[in-house]
Amino acid sequence: MSYKVPMPRYGATMEEGLIGEWLIHEGDFVKKGQVIFSVEIEKLTNEVESPVSGHIEKILAAEGDTIACGDPVCIIETDEVAHDQNRVHPGDSELVSPPDSTAVPIPEQPVKESDKAGTKQPNSKSFSKKPSPVGKQTITPKALQLAEELQVDSSQIPGSGRYGMITREDVRAWSLSGHQGAKLSAENGKEVESAGGSAAKLQQQTQIPTGELKGARKIIAQRMMESLTHSAQAALWMDADITELLQQYMNIKPLLRAKGIKLSLTALIIKAVAAALEKHPVCRTQIDSDGKVVLKTDMHVAVAVDTPAGLMVPVLTHADIKSVTQISSELSSLVDSVKAGIMPMGDNNDHVITISNLGMYGVTYLQPILNTPDSVIIGVGGMVKRPFYIGEGLFARDMLPLSLSFDHRIVDGGPAAAFLQEVCKELAALKVEE
Repeated sequence: MSYKVPMPRYGATMEEGLIGEWLIHEGDFVKKGQVIFSVEIEKLTNEVESPVSGHIEKILAAEGDTIACGDPVCIIETDEVAHDQNRVHPGDSELVSPPDSTAVPIPEQPVKESDKAGTKQPNSKSFSKKPSPVGKQTITPKALQLAEELQVDSSQIPGSGRYGMITREDVRAWSLSGHQGAKLSAENGKEVESAGGSAAKLQQQTQIPTGELKGARKIIAQRMMESLTHSAQAALWMDADITELLQQYMNIKPLLRAKGIKLSLTALIIKAVAAALEKHPVCRTQIDSDGKVVLKTDMHVAVAVDTPAGLMVPVLTHADIKSVTQISSELSSLVDSVKAGIMPMGDNNDHVITISNLGMYGVTYLQPILNTPDSVIIGVGGMVKRPFYIGEGLFARDMLPLSLSFDHRIVDGGPAAAFLQEVCKELAALKVEE
């Protein structure tokens, strides 16, 4: 029988995804659970696993193609046993989806010409090279192609992908970090300059026309422009006195670490922000696609995370009813997942506010762009110790720079300032318990 593997849907608002990279070829045998291709959507890259074991009968979309959710991208021929609930026999009136909803089985039949019509066929060059083993690692076809173009010895590259797989990002990073080594020119067979030479400089100066942006980078660019075009963005800044909170944080952090809990300052900020949102409902209103103003009641907080694959924004749900330690544990797990290129399942577009923390880069103040449909976004800078008058005395206090960008269509300057002031108060009053 045959299975049509569709473009998966990651969240209720996802309508399409871009084929990032095929990790298999027509005719290959794949096992159930084996990663067969990657999908690039908005600010994340996800790996799609095969729902069944079998041979890849047909690849219906090429790398770089944008496919609507539910549309087939490849067909797997499988010899599942008859009692398998996912098998569909000829004559069945309904199609039964596998439990993980990543594939739609179809009656066994030849691929119709209509299925091929209008479908962009894969570039044969994209599938000309199979992954090559590198010790216990594997290199993706595109990464192997790039390594050959850059004349990099791929056997020396550490892989950051799943199961140690070497990705294109690994090859680029290895090449630009000075590990090219002596290489032979493909044109004349002469030895070209090693790391830091003209070949490396030439690679660094390669320009990519804006019209050729692809994948996550292209969608990030589109989303940022849409955010600026369809909202009236304004910003203000404020310093939060976290002297007492920081003392609590430093005292309890090693105790929680001993219990396997990684406490972070971002977790404390999330808790304070969720508490402030409860008191300032105007900052959790959104304008939906129909132009209606909607008041959100669930305190789902999105957190911007810088990853090797680009910016990802996972969502921590119901932050208002979770303890600081619960938030810390979940946040740590979310960050580890997205840095590995895996976005947890769920609607990652369901959030009321986004937090962008750039303090670790030495940034003091920033003006982040709204992560629509949110009406507010908070930017966090690096903590600084500053002189501060309390009564007649001058004291050194630990101050946390905060920025608030807001949609002036919904939130005026006064309510925005009151909300950010409330965040500062919640941080000052926050109690961290073991």
